[in-house]
Amino acid sequence: MVARFLFVEDHHGVEFHRRLIEKLQNSGIVPRSLAPKIERIPTGLCNSSMGRKIVARLFGSERWRILFVIDSEGEDKGAAADKRVLRHLRSHESLRGRLDNVRVVVVHPRHEKWLCMGLGGGSCSADPESGLDRVLGRVYKKDDLGKLADRIDVERLLSEGDFREYVEGLRWLLSS
Repeated sequence: MVARFLFVEDHHGVEFHRRLIEKLQNSGIVPRSLAPKIERIPTGLCNSSMGRKIVARLFGSERWRILFVIDSEGEDKGAAADKRVLRHLRSHESLRGRLDNVRVVVVHPRHEKWLCMGLGGGSCSADPESGLDRVLGRVYKKDDLGKLADRIDVERLLSEGDFREYVEGLRWLLSS
């Protein structure tokens, strides 16, 4: 059996992705057969423990796949993936030769863009939180991310490049 993990940067992302994956499965966009284990693993420039934490979660699993979903925070997608995830994994001996089992999806600039667009917001890319304030008619709070995921219209997001990468990443993660 293949161990399947989806790692996100904060605890709000765990609930957000759990609900978003359920919506994608219910609409037939990603396979319903399996559900990944969704966990929080902080990413960053100075996270030397990331490799050890991942190895601990993979203990006893010969076959595994990992999908990271991170925010770009305005950084180039490739640079963000490398600096905040891949370099930490390359530095860990037992992961170094198995990076083909790892994919990183970078959301530009943050997950809030998907929430804003999925709720019908128009100008969400530059400042998604302000867009959410307009869509919600109140100030957006970070803990709204998971709570509002059920209201997202996933069809509205399929034209977004990073969301399509996410869907493809999920299809890869959930395939045999």
